[in-house]
Amino acid sequence: MKKIISLAIAAVMCAGLAFGAGCSHSHEFGEWKVQKAATCTQEGVERRDCKVCEESQTRPIPMTPHSAATYNADSSKHWKDCTVCQQRFDEGNHTFSGSVCSVCQYDKNGTGALQYSLNSDKHSFTVTGIQGTAPEKVTIPNRYVGYPVTRIAAGAFVDQQAMKSITLPDQLTEIESGAFEDCTVLQSLNIPASVTNIEKDAFVRCNAIGSVTVEKGNQFYSAADGILYDAPMTKFIYIPGGRTGTLEIPEKIVKIDAGVFSGGSLEKVVIGAQVTEVAIGAFRSCKTLKEIEVKSASTIFRKGAIVDCTALEKLVLATTWQEGLSEPDPGRV
Repeated sequence: MKKIISLAIAAVMCAGLAFGAGCSHSHEFGEWKVQKAATCTQEGVERRDCKVCEESQTRPIPMTPHSAATYNADSSKHWKDCTVCQQRFDEGNHTFSGSVCSVCQYDKNGTGALQYSLNSDKHSFTVTGIQGTAPEKVTIPNRYVGYPVTRIAAGAFVDQQAMKSITLPDQLTEIESGAFEDCTVLQSLNIPASVTNIEKDAFVRCNAIGSVTVEKGNQFYSAADGILYDAPMTKFIYIPGGRTGTLEIPEKIVKIDAGVFSGGSLEKVVIGAQVTEVAIGAFRSCKTLKEIEVKSASTIFRKGAIVDCTALEKLVLATTWQEGLSEPDPGRV
Protein backbone atom coordinates (compact mmCIF):
# COMPACT_ATOMS: atom_id res chain seq x y z
CA MET A 1 0.00 0.00 0.00
CA LYS A 2 2.84 2.37 0.88
CA LYS A 3 4.48 1.77 -2.55
CA ILE A 4 1.18 2.43 -4.33
CA ILE A 5 0.71 5.72 -2.44
CA SER A 6 4.31 6.72 -3.25
CA LEU A 7 3.77 6.12 -6.95
CA ALA A 8 0.51 8.07 -6.82
CA ILE A 9 2.25 11.02 -5.19
CA ALA A 10 5.00 10.86 -7.83
CA ALA A 11 2.35 10.92 -10.53
CA VAL A 12 0.77 14.04 -9.01
CA MET A 13 4.20 15.67 -8.64
CA CYS A 14 4.97 15.06 -12.28
CA ALA A 15 1.50 15.91 -13.59
CA GLY A 16 2.71 19.40 -14.38
CA LEU A 17 4.84 17.96 -17.22
CA ALA A 18 1.79 18.25 -19.51
CA PHE A 19 1.73 21.96 -18.85
CA GLY A 20 5.51 22.44 -19.07
CA ALA A 21 6.02 22.69 -15.32
CA GLY A 22 8.50 19.71 -15.17
CA CYS A 23 8.85 17.03 -12.48
CA SER A 24 9.17 18.41 -8.95
CA HIS A 25 10.93 15.46 -7.23
CA SER A 26 14.60 14.48 -7.27
CA HIS A 27 15.18 11.32 -9.34
CA GLU A 28 16.67 8.32 -7.63
CA PHE A 29 18.42 6.43 -10.40
CA GLY A 30 19.48 2.81 -10.12
CA GLU A 31 22.64 1.23 -11.51
CA TRP A 32 23.59 1.43 -15.17
CA LYS A 33 22.65 -1.72 -17.10
CA VAL A 34 24.00 -2.72 -20.48
CA GLN A 35 21.35 -2.65 -23.19
CA LYS A 36 23.72 -3.31 -26.10
CA ALA A 37 27.29 -4.50 -25.65
CA ALA A 38 30.08 -2.57 -27.32
CA THR A 39 32.27 -4.27 -29.92
CA CYS A 40 35.44 -3.31 -31.74
CA THR A 41 33.33 -1.93 -34.62
CA GLN A 42 30.47 -0.09 -32.86
CA GLU A 43 29.56 1.59 -29.57
CA GLY A 44 27.29 -0.03 -27.06
CA VAL A 45 24.44 1.43 -24.97
CA GLU A 46 23.69 1.34 -21.24
CA ARG A 47 20.64 2.62 -19.34
CA ARG A 48 19.49 3.45 -15.81
CA ASP A 49 15.93 4.02 -14.50
CA CYS A 50 14.49 6.25 -11.77
CA LYS A 51 13.27 4.26 -8.79
CA VAL A 52 10.34 6.64 -8.23
CA CYS A 53 9.00 7.46 -11.70
CA GLU A 54 9.45 6.21 -15.24
CA GLU A 55 12.30 8.56 -16.09
CA SER A 56 15.36 6.84 -17.63
CA GLN A 57 18.78 7.85 -18.96
CA THR A 58 21.02 6.27 -21.59
CA ARG A 59 24.65 6.78 -22.53
CA PRO A 60 27.07 5.22 -25.05
CA ILE A 61 29.64 2.61 -24.16
CA PRO A 62 32.96 3.20 -25.96
CA MET A 63 34.04 0.69 -28.62
CA THR A 64 36.34 -2.06 -27.36
CA PRO A 65 39.93 -2.37 -28.66
CA HIS A 66 40.68 -4.79 -31.48
CA SER A 67 41.89 -8.16 -30.26
CA ALA A 68 44.91 -10.08 -31.57
CA ALA A 69 47.46 -12.27 -29.85
CA THR A 70 50.42 -11.64 -32.17
CA TYR A 71 51.65 -9.71 -35.15
CA ASN A 72 51.60 -11.01 -38.70
CA ALA A 73 54.39 -9.92 -41.03
CA ASP A 74 55.90 -10.02 -44.46
CA SER A 75 59.34 -8.87 -45.60
CA SER A 76 58.49 -5.14 -45.38
CA LYS A 77 55.82 -4.57 -42.72
CA HIS A 78 53.90 -6.01 -39.78
CA TRP A 79 50.26 -5.84 -38.66
CA LYS A 80 47.64 -7.51 -36.51
CA ASP A 81 44.36 -9.07 -37.63
CA CYS A 82 41.49 -8.65 -35.15
CA THR A 83 40.23 -12.04 -34.02
CA VAL A 84 36.69 -10.61 -33.67
CA CYS A 85 36.11 -8.49 -36.79
CA GLN A 86 39.12 -9.59 -38.91
CA GLN A 87 40.09 -5.96 -39.57
CA ARG A 88 43.80 -5.15 -39.90
CA PHE A 89 45.28 -2.77 -37.32
CA ASP A 90 48.60 -1.65 -35.81
CA GLU A 91 50.17 -1.80 -39.28
CA GLY A 92 53.63 -0.38 -39.80
CA ASN A 93 57.00 -0.84 -41.47
CA HIS A 94 59.66 -2.98 -39.81
CA THR A 95 62.28 -1.32 -37.65
CA PHE A 96 65.25 -3.66 -37.86
CA SER A 97 67.95 -4.07 -35.25
CA GLY A 98 70.30 -6.42 -37.03
CA SER A 99 68.08 -9.02 -38.71
CA VAL A 100 65.17 -8.75 -36.24
CA CYS A 101 62.37 -6.13 -36.16
CA SER A 102 62.35 -4.43 -32.76
CA VAL A 103 58.54 -4.10 -32.86
CA CYS A 104 57.26 -7.50 -34.02
CA GLN A 105 60.42 -9.68 -33.78
CA TYR A 106 60.21 -10.68 -37.45
CA ASP A 107 63.51 -12.22 -38.61
CA LYS A 108 64.44 -11.08 -42.11
CA ASN A 109 66.92 -13.96 -42.45
CA GLY A 110 63.93 -16.21 -43.10
CA THR A 111 62.34 -16.55 -46.54
CA GLY A 112 59.86 -13.69 -46.76
CA ALA A 113 57.03 -15.41 -48.69
CA LEU A 114 56.42 -18.11 -46.08
CA GLN A 115 52.91 -18.36 -44.65
CA TYR A 116 52.14 -19.16 -41.02
CA SER A 117 49.29 -20.00 -38.68
CA LEU A 118 49.23 -19.57 -34.90
CA ASN A 119 49.13 -22.88 -33.03
CA SER A 120 46.48 -23.70 -30.43
CA ASP A 121 48.93 -22.99 -27.61
CA LYS A 122 49.00 -19.33 -28.79
CA HIS A 123 52.77 -19.29 -28.29
CA SER A 124 54.12 -20.99 -31.43
CA PHE A 125 53.59 -21.09 -35.19
CA THR A 126 53.15 -23.61 -38.02
CA VAL A 127 54.47 -23.02 -41.53
CA THR A 128 51.44 -23.65 -43.75
CA GLY A 129 52.84 -22.75 -47.17
CA ILE A 130 54.69 -20.27 -49.32
CA GLN A 131 53.33 -17.71 -51.74
CA GLY A 132 54.00 -18.59 -55.36
CA THR A 133 57.10 -20.49 -56.37
CA ALA A 134 59.68 -21.14 -53.67
CA PRO A 135 63.25 -19.96 -54.42
CA GLU A 136 66.14 -22.40 -54.72
CA LYS A 137 67.14 -21.83 -51.09
CA VAL A 138 64.43 -21.65 -48.43
CA THR A 139 65.13 -20.79 -44.80
CA ILE A 140 62.42 -21.20 -42.18
CA PRO A 141 63.34 -18.80 -39.35
CA ASN A 142 63.65 -20.01 -35.79
CA ARG A 143 61.04 -17.49 -34.69
CA TYR A 144 58.18 -15.70 -36.40
CA VAL A 145 57.03 -12.39 -34.82
CA GLY A 146 58.71 -13.43 -31.58
CA TYR A 147 57.32 -16.96 -31.28
CA PRO A 148 59.07 -20.24 -32.17
CA VAL A 149 58.23 -22.06 -35.40
CA THR A 150 57.48 -25.64 -34.32
CA ARG A 151 55.60 -27.37 -37.14
CA ILE A 152 55.49 -27.76 -40.92
CA ALA A 153 51.95 -28.47 -42.07
CA ALA A 154 50.84 -31.19 -44.48
CA GLY A 155 51.35 -30.04 -48.06
CA ALA A 156 53.17 -26.84 -47.04
CA PHE A 157 55.76 -27.21 -49.81
CA VAL A 158 53.98 -29.63 -52.12
CA ASP A 159 55.16 -29.61 -55.75
CA GLN A 160 57.80 -26.90 -55.28
CA GLN A 161 59.88 -27.69 -58.35
CA ALA A 162 62.60 -25.04 -57.88
CA MET A 163 63.46 -25.56 -54.19
CA LYS A 164 66.87 -27.24 -53.90
CA SER A 165 67.59 -26.70 -50.19
CA ILE A 166 65.59 -26.16 -47.01
CA THR A 167 66.94 -24.93 -43.66
CA LEU A 168 64.70 -26.04 -40.82
CA PRO A 169 64.24 -24.06 -37.55
CA ASP A 170 66.02 -25.20 -34.41
CA GLN A 171 62.78 -25.53 -32.37
CA LEU A 172 60.88 -27.56 -34.97
CA THR A 173 59.04 -30.53 -33.44
CA GLU A 174 56.82 -31.93 -36.21
CA ILE A 175 56.82 -32.46 -39.98
CA GLU A 176 53.40 -33.55 -41.19
CA SER A 177 52.56 -36.01 -43.97
CA GLY A 178 53.19 -34.70 -47.48
CA ALA A 179 54.91 -31.55 -46.22
CA PHE A 180 57.51 -31.82 -49.02
CA GLU A 181 55.61 -34.03 -51.44
CA ASP A 182 56.87 -33.92 -55.03
CA CYS A 183 59.73 -31.51 -54.29
CA THR A 184 61.66 -33.18 -57.08
CA VAL A 185 64.86 -31.10 -56.94
CA LEU A 186 65.25 -30.94 -53.15
CA GLN A 187 68.72 -32.37 -52.56
CA SER A 188 69.35 -32.89 -48.84
CA LEU A 189 67.80 -32.74 -45.38
CA ASN A 190 69.16 -31.94 -41.94
CA ILE A 191 66.72 -32.86 -39.15
CA PRO A 192 67.08 -30.64 -36.05
CA ALA A 193 67.61 -32.16 -32.61
CA SER A 194 64.21 -30.81 -31.51
CA VAL A 195 62.11 -32.90 -33.95
CA THR A 196 59.91 -35.49 -32.24
CA ASN A 197 57.52 -36.57 -35.02
CA ILE A 198 57.93 -37.05 -38.76
CA GLU A 199 54.74 -38.36 -40.32
CA LYS A 200 54.65 -41.00 -43.04
CA ASP A 201 55.21 -39.74 -46.59
CA ALA A 202 56.52 -36.36 -45.43
CA PHE A 203 59.10 -36.54 -48.27
CA VAL A 204 57.25 -38.72 -50.77
CA ARG A 205 58.62 -38.56 -54.34
CA CYS A 206 61.52 -36.29 -53.38
CA ASN A 207 63.73 -38.23 -55.73
CA ALA A 208 66.68 -35.83 -55.71
CA ILE A 209 67.37 -36.14 -51.97
CA GLY A 210 70.61 -38.09 -51.73
CA SER A 211 71.06 -38.17 -47.96
CA VAL A 212 69.56 -37.20 -44.62
CA THR A 213 71.40 -36.11 -41.48
CA VAL A 214 70.15 -35.73 -37.92
CA GLU A 215 71.58 -33.23 -35.46
CA LYS A 216 73.29 -34.62 -32.39
CA GLY A 217 71.00 -34.88 -29.37
CA ASN A 218 67.81 -35.92 -31.15
CA GLN A 219 66.12 -38.56 -28.98
CA PHE A 220 63.64 -39.79 -31.59
CA TYR A 221 65.56 -40.11 -34.87
CA SER A 222 68.98 -41.11 -36.13
CA ALA A 223 70.70 -41.33 -39.49
CA ALA A 224 73.30 -43.67 -40.93
CA ASP A 225 74.74 -43.75 -44.43
CA GLY A 226 72.27 -41.00 -45.38
CA ILE A 227 69.14 -42.98 -44.36
CA LEU A 228 66.67 -41.80 -41.70
CA TYR A 229 65.77 -44.25 -38.90
CA ASP A 230 64.07 -44.20 -35.53
CA ALA A 231 66.49 -43.56 -32.65
CA PRO A 232 67.44 -47.23 -31.97
CA MET A 233 67.68 -47.87 -35.74
CA THR A 234 65.11 -50.67 -35.70
CA LYS A 235 62.77 -49.02 -38.21
CA PHE A 236 63.13 -47.19 -41.52
CA ILE A 237 61.67 -43.68 -41.46
CA TYR A 238 62.82 -42.43 -44.86
CA ILE A 239 65.09 -43.85 -47.52
CA PRO A 240 66.17 -40.88 -49.66
CA GLY A 241 64.57 -40.94 -53.09
CA GLY A 242 67.85 -40.04 -54.75
CA ARG A 243 69.77 -42.96 -53.30
CA THR A 244 70.99 -45.30 -56.03
CA GLY A 245 72.73 -48.68 -56.29
CA THR A 246 72.30 -51.49 -53.76
CA LEU A 247 70.88 -51.33 -50.24
CA GLU A 248 71.37 -54.15 -47.75
CA ILE A 249 68.85 -54.06 -44.90
CA PRO A 250 70.67 -53.33 -41.58
CA GLU A 251 70.71 -56.11 -38.98
CA LYS A 252 68.41 -54.34 -36.50
CA ILE A 253 65.57 -54.05 -39.02
CA VAL A 254 63.25 -57.05 -38.58
CA LYS A 255 60.21 -55.78 -40.51
CA ILE A 256 59.91 -53.76 -43.71
CA ASP A 257 56.82 -51.58 -43.33
CA ALA A 258 54.38 -50.46 -46.00
CA GLY A 259 55.71 -47.77 -48.30
CA VAL A 260 59.33 -47.94 -47.16
CA PHE A 261 60.56 -48.41 -50.73
CA SER A 262 57.87 -46.38 -52.52
CA GLY A 263 59.35 -44.66 -55.57
CA GLY A 264 63.06 -44.13 -55.15
CA SER A 265 66.05 -44.87 -57.34
CA LEU A 266 67.53 -48.08 -55.90
CA GLU A 267 68.46 -50.88 -58.27
CA LYS A 268 68.85 -53.74 -55.78
CA VAL A 269 67.69 -54.52 -52.23
CA VAL A 270 69.14 -57.33 -50.12
CA ILE A 271 66.80 -58.55 -47.38
CA GLY A 272 68.85 -60.21 -44.64
CA ALA A 273 68.03 -63.29 -42.60
CA GLN A 274 66.89 -61.21 -39.63
CA VAL A 275 63.88 -59.77 -41.50
CA THR A 276 60.72 -61.69 -40.57
CA GLU A 277 58.11 -59.80 -42.59
CA VAL A 278 57.71 -57.61 -45.68
CA ALA A 279 54.43 -55.68 -45.39
CA ILE A 280 51.78 -54.98 -48.02
CA GLY A 281 53.00 -52.23 -50.34
CA ALA A 282 56.56 -52.23 -48.99
CA PHE A 283 57.84 -52.07 -52.57
CA ARG A 284 55.50 -49.81 -54.52
CA SER A 285 56.23 -48.06 -57.82
CA CYS A 286 59.98 -48.69 -57.57
CA LYS A 287 60.59 -47.91 -61.24
CA THR A 288 64.37 -48.48 -61.18
CA LEU A 289 64.41 -51.56 -58.93
CA LYS A 290 65.80 -54.55 -60.86
CA GLU A 291 66.57 -57.13 -58.17
CA ILE A 292 65.39 -58.22 -54.71
CA GLU A 293 67.42 -60.83 -52.86
CA VAL A 294 65.90 -62.60 -49.84
CA LYS A 295 68.35 -64.53 -47.63
CA SER A 296 66.00 -66.25 -45.17
CA ALA A 297 63.50 -69.06 -45.74
CA SER A 298 61.41 -67.72 -42.85
CA THR A 299 60.80 -64.22 -44.23
CA ILE A 300 57.10 -63.68 -44.87
CA PHE A 301 56.07 -61.63 -47.91
CA ARG A 302 52.53 -60.33 -47.50
CA LYS A 303 50.36 -60.44 -50.58
CA GLY A 304 50.83 -57.15 -52.44
CA ALA A 305 54.26 -56.51 -50.93
CA ILE A 306 55.60 -55.74 -54.43
CA VAL A 307 53.39 -53.54 -56.58
CA ASP A 308 54.08 -51.75 -59.88
CA CYS A 309 57.82 -52.39 -59.86
CA THR A 310 57.97 -52.51 -63.64
CA ALA A 311 61.77 -52.83 -63.99
CA LEU A 312 62.06 -55.82 -61.65
CA GLU A 313 63.99 -58.57 -63.47
CA LYS A 314 65.24 -60.87 -60.71
CA LEU A 315 63.66 -62.09 -57.51
CA VAL A 316 66.05 -64.34 -55.57
CA LEU A 317 64.06 -66.23 -52.95
CA ALA A 318 65.03 -68.51 -50.10
CA THR A 319 61.42 -69.10 -49.04
CA THR A 320 58.24 -70.85 -50.07
CA TRP A 321 55.65 -68.35 -51.27
CA GLN A 322 53.01 -67.31 -48.74
CA GLU A 323 49.71 -65.50 -48.38
CA GLY A 324 48.00 -67.80 -50.90
CA LEU A 325 50.26 -67.14 -53.89
CA SER A 326 51.41 -70.25 -55.77
CA GLU A 327 54.23 -68.48 -57.57
CA PRO A 328 55.92 -65.08 -57.47
CA ASP A 329 54.80 -62.35 -59.83
CA PRO A 330 57.52 -59.72 -60.44
CA GLY A 331 54.85 -57.05 -61.03
CA ARG A 332 52.72 -57.82 -57.97
CA VAL A 333 53.73 -60.04 -55.06
